Amino acid sequence: MRFYISNSDSSYSKVESSPYAPVVINVENGEVVHQRILLIYGRAGPQDMDFESKITVEHHVNNFPSTTWQVFNSHFKCLVHLDAGLNNIKFILDTSPFSSDSRSLTTIFQVNYVPLLQNPPLNLAILVAKDSKEIIDAPEEKENSGENKLESVKAKLRCAGYLWQAFTAEQMSRNGFGRRVFRLDEEWTEDTISNQNPGLRQTAKIHIIRSSYTLKQILDPDIAQQNPNGVDGKKKDLYSIFMDSLKEYGAPFDKQCYVAGLILDSHYDTSPNMGFVRGHAALGGGWDNIRLGIFGSHLTHAWPRYLEEVVSCFQDNTITDENRLSNDAGESGTWWRCCNIGIGAFLHEVGHCLTAPHSPSGIMSRGFNNLNRTFTVKEPNNPFPTTPSEEEGAHWYRSDVVRFRYHPCFRLPFEPPAKIDLKNVGADFWILNKFLLIKCSAGISLIEIYVRNNIIGYLDYSDDEYNQTEIRLKVDEIIKKYGGKYNIIKMNFVAKNQTETFLENLQKFSEESKIILPIYGKVFKS
Repeated sequence: MRFYISNSDSSYSKVESSPYAPVVINVENGEVVHQRILLIYGRAGPQDMDFESKITVEHHVNNFPSTTWQVFNSHFKCLVHLDAGLNNIKFILDTSPFSSDSRSLTTIFQVNYVPLLQNPPLNLAILVAKDSKEIIDAPEEKENSGENKLESVKAKLRCAGYLWQAFTAEQMSRNGFGRRVFRLDEEWTEDTISNQNPGLRQTAKIHIIRSSYTLKQILDPDIAQQNPNGVDGKKKDLYSIFMDSLKEYGAPFDKQCYVAGLILDSHYDTSPNMGFVRGHAALGGGWDNIRLGIFGSHLTHAWPRYLEEVVSCFQDNTITDENRLSNDAGESGTWWRCCNIGIGAFLHEVGHCLTAPHSPSGIMSRGFNNLNRTFTVKEPNNPFPTTPSEEEGAHWYRSDVVRFRYHPCFRLPFEPPAKIDLKNVGADFWILNKFLLIKCSAGISLIEIYVRNNIIGYLDYSDDEYNQTEIRLKVDEIIKKYGGKYNIIKMNFVAKNQTETFLENLQKFSEESKIILPIYGKVFKS
């Protein structure tokens, strides 16, 4: 990495590295990445004193407006826009808070952005009722500015999609799988990722799904997930309504696809006997050709529309007015927490869309309450910098990351797709003497271990040097480690082709595999 110091006239000259110049820590100089918005963590300025400053990011050949980010006690995080190909990025540190020398310090950094156009994309979609008013719940000041209208919601969902992508790419890298990540379905259109220059760019496409279902049907309290009296199972639920609407829409939802779906018309009803959000469900999964994660729009008022708003939204300590806005789960009492849950819990449902189950920690638990810590170095009411080691719940659990490693949306260019003849091949298993034998010709990537339907452990076979098509496990050791005497152990064998095969009760299966023969004693059937 080479450092440059900028004079006030913006000319650059090569000099010895300044100890205070910005240093990028989480990305290698010249590294190949696969997302448009790159999350950067680094250090800048003196590391032995308390101070606050700012870093300005100048993008490649000024194709994207410059942005400014916080520096807190030498730590900084920023989101960098990339063009396809090689990018020269400038990180310019304001030194005035800690130095009498007014000259800024600049680091020039190279990143190579290679879009994964061969992979199926994640589609961003907004469900709009047939007779929708095309507005979302919002505080009065945001209603007055028009931030509650559909065009603003489109910008918020687009920005959230790029935050999901930046977060996930960083998590894949931290887990040793490179900077692989899902791509977003993009188109050449007016871009809203910056509020400084909304010109035409290749940017995330937002599908507006104008449904045949009415407001009355979508806002029916009997199908609201938060209804304390439960959902009426006799009525069509919100997930099915979204699915039907996607199928009515047609391409690209008429073939295998992955969708993050926002319900525009969600509404927090404060009337007597209500007090919950109608038109909202947090669900993810899929059937037929559509994999779908859905979420309501009741917290979207707190989301950023542009990169320039990301830090301020994740630090906005404004109290949620519960006379008009939802305090979701009792954890959204301030706007920055609304932002965390709105974007993060939606990502949780996208995780289900991408096959991830609930996990012991991270996004697929309730770790999304810490999502702000991924993107900011300052948290409200926290006097210390938020470094990567303090991000707590803002992570994908390791078993989720292993699933993503072999998902078709995450495939790198040099990795071939699954062979056609192995596309639907699942695992088989037997008891052989005291061993559990698992075989899968497509290769086994992961074994998840459940007790009472909660993952309590996993076995990771993601090392590509060994294509694990056959695994032997000692039954007694698994029972001793995970089940004990009374806990029934359930196992899920996840193959590299995304098939899953469940063994519902290891103890019972092991016992039922034994046969006592009068002469030969105990043998095992297969």
